[in-house]
Amino acid sequence: MFGSTILEVAIGVIFVYLFISLVCSAVNEIFSSIINKRGRNLFEGIKNLLNDPKFTGLAQQLYSHGLVDGISQGVADLKAHTRLPSYMPSNTFSLALIDLLGSKGAADNWQDAINQKQKDLDAATASLAKSPDDPDLKKKKDDAQVALGQANSLAKRAAAARAAHSSAEEAALNVTGHKDTEALAAASTALEKALALGRELAAKHPDPLGNIQTAVEQL
Repeated sequence: MFGSTILEVAIGVIFVYLFISLVCSAVNEIFSSIINKRGRNLFEGIKNLLNDPKFTGLAQQLYSHGLVDGISQGVADLKAHTRLPSYMPSNTFSLALIDLLGSKGAADNWQDAINQKQKDLDAATASLAKSPDDPDLKKKKDDAQVALGQANSLAKRAAAARAAHSSAEEAALNVTGHKDTEALAAASTALEKALALGRELAAKHPDPLGNIQTAVEQL
């Protein structure tokens, strides 16, 4: 066809190698998908990153978080053994991790928030005592008193949030691995309740960095 036997043979060999490489790549992809190789590698990497080799701490809670659990394979079948996601977007990982740490930190930080609001009220009261006719100081004291009252009214919810996070941590300890679907479901339910309570507190006392720092210090 090209008038040169050598050229035709070379082109034929190139196409054969391309075809073989394509077949090998397809077989490798199929095999990797069947054994969930990428998901397992990601799973082990996250466990090492979060220092949770037994999968009973932060890594387990991360995989139970709705953002991550929603991208897991076989999510509709709780008995499926290929539930590990093969890929996790960076924003999904960061949002789930921030939510976990922020919620727990908000519950633990609530007493500090009450103490700070009490100090604000004491300072406003002392300032007003020096200038009792100052309307701005009166308003500042009233605002501080209202803020303290609101914080105290949520103290019971803060205690409930701490208890819920403790229950979630206890449930996580019962998980023997990512295939322990029953224990994972129980831990996920407990975590969902704890996160809901923690998010409410975080919304009332927005200090995301402080909440995350508190949670990290307790790891």
